[in-house]
Amino acid sequence: SNFAKLSPEDQQVVRKIMGEAFARLNRINREDNDKARAALQTQGIQFTRLPQEEQDKWRAMADKAINDLRSADIYSPAQLDTMRRHIQAIRK
Repeated sequence: SNFAKLSPEDQQVVRKIMGEAFARLNRINREDNDKARAALQTQGIQFTRLPQEEQDKWRAMADKAINDLRSADIYSPAQLDTMRRHIQAIRK
């Protein structure tokens, strides 16, 4: 890949800049989501939490999907680990 052709120092700079850019995008997306949720609530939409049993079912489906992807050998283990970490962060 082109990234692999970069020097280690340049790779570090790219990782830092891209990490900051994605953090900024995540913050903007969360702010937009909060605004959209508030607008829906203003219109009378009510939000509820799934019962724990349902949350567990959805989590099991997500875990199975990641394991299926791992078995299919489509994504690298590092990519799947990153995906799993993101899902775990959202669950908290």
